[in-house]
Amino acid sequence: MKHRRLRIAWSVTWGIVAVLLIALWVRSYWCAEAFTQILSTNRQHGWGVKSSARNFPGNIEYCSDKFTSGSILSTGWRYGYWGKTISQMKEEHPIGFKLLWDKDYKTVRIPHWSAAVLVCVMVRSCAVADHRYEEDTRMRR
Repeated sequence: MKHRRLRIAWSVTWGIVAVLLIALWVRSYWCAEAFTQILSTNRQHGWGVKSSARNFPGNIEYCSDKFTSGSILSTGWRYGYWGKTISQMKEEHPIGFKLLWDKDYKTVRIPHWSAAVLVCVMVRSCAVADHRYEEDTRMRR
């Protein structure tokens, strides 16, 4: 079996990612949260770029936008959550796909289920490849 340990490590890694993603999905119905990174390109005038990964009820969203602020901004990572109820968040951010891409603002939103399916396909693809390799080696004997 060629590269057997690598295939096992690949499957285990994607399996862990799948479990963590499902846990994030379940958590999204109790808490809407975001990890935000602010990169200030001009600290004197307060211009910069803000990137964030958000966990809304049923959705994962990546957002990047340019902003201008009158004050000097501190850069770095921040964790935050919305004080709104989950029902309000569901109305403002319905479950579904969203792609918004213009010069200053970029947003990609996908439902948790689609990300979970993609990760499960990654796990399964390694198992299928391993099974086919075993069949090929048996037929050659």
